[in-house]
Amino acid sequence: MTLDEIIGKSILNFIAPDYQSLGKNIFESFQQNKTFSGKYEMEIITKHGQKFPYIVNIDLLSEKTDSKEMILFLEDNKTPTELTEYQLNQEKLESIGTLAGGIAHDFNNILAALLGNITLALEEDDLNFIRETLKDAEKSIMRAQNLTTQLLTFATGGAPVKKPTDLTKVITETAIFALRGSRSKCTLDFDHKLWLSVVDANQISQVISNLIINADQSMPNGGEIFLHFHNVEIKTPVYKKMGYFHRILIPPGRYIEIKIRDSGTGIPEKYHSKIFDPYFTTKKMGSGLGLATVYSIVKFHQGFICFNTSTDKNNHYTEFCIYLPAQDSIEIYSENSTSQKKKANNEEKISNSILILEDDHSIQRIMEKLIHHLNYDAVFTEKGEDTIRIYKEAYKNNSPFGLVILDLTIPGGLGGKEVIAELKEYDPKIRAIVASGYSNDPIMANPKKFGFLGVLRKPFTLNQLRTILNQNI
Repeated sequence: MTLDEIIGKSILNFIAPDYQSLGKNIFESFQQNKTFSGKYEMEIITKHGQKFPYIVNIDLLSEKTDSKEMILFLEDNKTPTELTEYQLNQEKLESIGTLAGGIAHDFNNILAALLGNITLALEEDDLNFIRETLKDAEKSIMRAQNLTTQLLTFATGGAPVKKPTDLTKVITETAIFALRGSRSKCTLDFDHKLWLSVVDANQISQVISNLIINADQSMPNGGEIFLHFHNVEIKTPVYKKMGYFHRILIPPGRYIEIKIRDSGTGIPEKYHSKIFDPYFTTKKMGSGLGLATVYSIVKFHQGFICFNTSTDKNNHYTEFCIYLPAQDSIEIYSENSTSQKKKANNEEKISNSILILEDDHSIQRIMEKLIHHLNYDAVFTEKGEDTIRIYKEAYKNNSPFGLVILDLTIPGGLGGKEVIAELKEYDPKIRAIVASGYSNDPIMANPKKFGFLGVLRKPFTLNQLRTILNQNI
């Protein structure tokens, strides 16, 4: 713009619409002498309507109480397009390489233990030895399942199953458990009437556990961890530090604010932009999934996470701060509907026969063995169309299936989502379970919304299958 196009206009004319409210609040605060200097990220709009990110440095020309004059320095918050794209591509490649290498390393270790135990069991005749060896193989499989569960939190397939929750017990019990056997102690400070938040309690417990363990590990000789969680109402947008390089904007709203602070060595500046990357770790024994999992869980809860840290030898610490939205209008959560449906169905004669949509022959074979072991009968189909036809035929012949287990993804055909939709119209009382190892479909997070009674996640143990069958047949 030329000088004539700028002089006489309000500075707000040059701020993008999304940042107008923030700009007004900041300038009013300065003019009321509540603030004397500050640094803020904003978008500046050109006369042609283009938006560009800038860092706005604001100072009062004088700290006298009657001074109303401000000076603004606009610092370009972007680099040339070519350089930016190159850097982004390089960072993506580095992250993908780190992620792929980490997964390959972990799974190779798991497979080595699994294969070793199985080949050893095949060579032995001692049943007790074979049993113990297979138990070790089972532990390896559970390690693999735990790894995939963590990786799923980076996709909507790991989306939280939420309900209104008082987080007081979840946070306190998790913190105590995470520090068992540790030299560190945890000091709690919290509101005794915490607002409810709509969360997946298990996932939030994982967040607290990961952060507490990180804090403990940053103090090898032990120390004090401060855990604060309070009700906070943010009335105007505020920026929070995201390490040295970035800030995040917290919009107005009611939040549960959770702060975890340690007196460890702090996070070096060169790592600030990488700490949430999967498989990035500076620990010899670390997996590199802890903070990445934390970030993903908070994101899926529509929350925010930020951190502040110092490596100054006289004042070293790290503090993570999480903002989880509080629920404004609470609906009473109840599982009565499920138990009442089951009670009503228990009054009817329910068949022991299970119809299963599964296209993988190896999964069919093991499921058949497991289901027969549990004294149920199994009928398998490989296509959704066949599942619908067989279910309808059995229903017409007054021999309905007691349960239907539907694989969510069938390549080139109807999957569980399409099959349950049609069968639900045909038989509103159908009892169905969705089965999948991975899916980015919201069905996995909220199966009841789509007509399913529950989820059977692959891989599963005999006991897990027994539990879900006992609950639903």
